[in-house]
Formats: sequence, C-alpha cells, structure tokens
Amino acid sequence: KKKKKRKKKKKADEELVSHGMQVRLIVVLDATDQLESLPDELQKYGFSVETIESREGVVKASGTDPGNAAAVLCSDASIESVARWLEAHPRGAYQPPVPVVCIGQAENFDRRYHVAQHGARAFMSAPVDLPELVERLETLVQELAAGTKGRVMIVDDDRELAEHYCLVLNSAGIEAHAVSDPLTLLSELYAFEPELLLMDIELGAHSGVVLARMIRFHARWLSLPIVYLSSEDDPERQLRALSGGADEFLVKPISDDYLIRAVQMRCHRARQLSELMNRDSLTRLLKHSVIKQEVERERQRCTRGDYSSVAVLLDIDHFKQVNDTWGHAQGDVVIRTLANLLRNRLRESDAIGRYGGEEFLVVLPHCEPSAALRLMSGILESFSELEFSSEDDVFHVTFSAGVAKINDFSAGDQIIEAADKALYERKRNGRNGVTLYTDNA
Repeated sequence: KKKKKRKKKKKADEELVSHGMQVRLIVVLDATDQLESLPDELQKYGFSVETIESREGVVKASGTDPGNAAAVLCSDASIESVARWLEAHPRGAYQPPVPVVCIGQAENFDRRYHVAQHGARAFMSAPVDLPELVERLETLVQELAAGTKGRVMIVDDDRELAEHYCLVLNSAGIEAHAVSDPLTLLSELYAFEPELLLMDIELGAHSGVVLARMIRFHARWLSLPIVYLSSEDDPERQLRALSGGADEFLVKPISDDYLIRAVQMRCHRARQLSELMNRDSLTRLLKHSVIKQEVERERQRCTRGDYSSVAVLLDIDHFKQVNDTWGHAQGDVVIRTLANLLRNRLRESDAIGRYGGEEFLVVLPHCEPSAALRLMSGILESFSELEFSSEDDVFHVTFSAGVAKINDFSAGDQIIEAADKALYERKRNGRNGVTLYTDNA
C-alpha cells in the first residue's frame, strides 16, 4: 500500500549482497576524491571494505594483502599504480587475478583502452550508479569463486593417460572424469554433465571425429565445447577434423601446467556463454525453458536417489498495480530485488528461474515440504519488509507461493501444474503467503 515516506528499515536493493557473507573489497583512494564516499556506501550493502591510498603513482598499502579480496576498486587516475601493486602480490598457482573495477569521468576510447590495458575487469562512469556497481561486484565475486573450477570429461582409449590427466586437473580443483570406452560415452555425458569435453581423435575402432558429430545429434550437447586432445599436428587434417563438430585442438604431448591453464580458460569461457544462453537478462536467473528442464531433471534424480525434493512457484502480488502506479522501471527493480533475495537466501544446489514476467520457479533438492514452507515464509517476510522508493513515496510488495513435492508426480509438467494450483489457492485466500499442494488444492 502507498504511504508517506518515513524512517527506512532496509532498502530493497541492499538484498543484492549475500546474507551472512562478508565479501572483502579494497577501495583505493587518491587525490581525485571520486571514491571518497564509496566505502561507507558499500558497507551499507554488507561488504567488508578496506581503504588504502595511491599517492604520486604509488599504492600505500601498509602491508594490506590483496590475495583474498573479491575486488579492488580504484579511479582511472590510479589504475597504473594499482596494476603494479597487484602484480607485486600475485595470488596462488592457477588462481585468477583479483578483479579491478575502475571508476572514472571520461568514457572515450583512449581512456577505456588505457584502463583495459592495465587489467581492469570493469569500467563505470562517475558518479557511479550504486545498485549497478553492487550487481557488477556480485557477478565478479561469483566468477572469481568459480574461476578455478570446472567439470571436464576426458575420452581416451589410453586409460592410464586419461587417469593421469584426471589427477592433474583434480590437483588444480577441476573435477575430471575419464571415459575409455566410446560405447558408454553418451550415458556418461548425461550422468556427469561436463562443461568441457576433451577427446582423442583415434579411439581404437572408433573415430573421435565421428563421435563428435554423433554427440551433436543431441540438442542437449549442441553448445558443449569439444576439444581434441591429439598428437595430430597437420593444420589441414586438424581443420577437417574440426568440421565434424569440435571446437579446437590441443596437441600432444602437453605439459601438466599447460593442460590446467588451457582447461581453466575454456571452462570459464563455457560458463560465460552458458550464462548468456540460459540466463534471463534482467534477473540473471535461469530462463523459462531451462528451469522447466531442471524440474524434470530433479524429478529423475530424486527418484533414483530416493530422497525428497520440492518445487515452488512464486508470483509477485498486484504487480500490475506496481507498474501502473510507480512505472515499469520500478517494476523491474521489484523483480530484480526478489531475484537477488532468492539467490542470496537459497543454497548453491537450488535452482531458481524466472518463469514468467513476475513469476519465479524454484527447485529445492533434498528438501521436505514442511521445510520448504518455513523457508519460503521467511523469505516472504523479509521481502515484505523491504521498502521501495519512488520520488516522495515508499511502497512495500509481497508475493504468493505454491509448493509441490516433486516425488509425488511422474512428469515435470505435472509438478509445475500442482505448484500452480497451490499458488492459485493461496491467491484465493488473500495472497501474501505460501500454500502446499494437496489433492483438494
């Protein structure tokens, strides 16, 4: 309901930062004073912020170690000194560098090129849009956490060599799985779900080129990066092999160090492309088709594993009224805020998607319906307490949710339909609550 502005409890966009998670940032202050107010503002969002100074082209860090920082923020005037400082304090082996976010006045090509040349991962114009900055930082934090990870399947009929590659990659934090029998390749793909496939060209009686073409028969694997790991070094033969559906060649023999770095880079790029294809642009949640697939996959997993899982369908209450009263831009803020609240309050293993305009679909593995009801009720309470501001007005928003136990159904569409019926029942009973599906719903 609309009401006059009063003392704020908690700003809606403060939910952009993970609850209970102290993300460490380093802000470099200099004579430009462009970032002077930034530490206090970022602390309001829940970040742990340290400040250091850059004077006369030198970072005065007083022993500050940037190694475990999620990001360093500096002005474009300090980018060179910050780059030298970070270069003098490298992170551990195979660890990605600490990302630098640069804030400056100019947006011309030369200035941006200069900033990128010195390693910045992002450039934002001053005065900075704080919610946009926080969202960019959250993305960088997630990328940094996943920077050394990966899921790689290695297909090679030399079992000993394949196992060696697995050990090497595992030592760098990359999950690797070896397959030596091409006949099991498809079933292994669906079981392991790799981000990257490394495959030899010659696999006994089978051809890696033909196998790559066969893998592409399946829509599920059209975007899977396939890299040949082969002793073939003739460029013409490599091109012919790549025409079968693979993406790149790594030529044997290959050093352990090169293998790790090559796989890390390709896994990172694969994740970026997957994000673009599978994520909603406004919320960065899974798209409609992807979250629907996740419901069915979880149904199959919990059936095989004999455990309980839950699906939840949420709908923002009276969302049309929000758009009509405060405008579509504020409506987008409400949607994005709920998306970030869900992402920050749920587990990494949970799947969250934007199912429709103001609808969200959540999959909670290893979760009983009673626990899901408590969890979603707590999130609803937090969401309803957030204050959204528009000019001189403050307003609050709630949502309604329907919960369905995944194990009770034999198809993903049935699960979503049941959650939708429970959601409808909740709306019939006054909205602003969470309802569990029953046969009477």
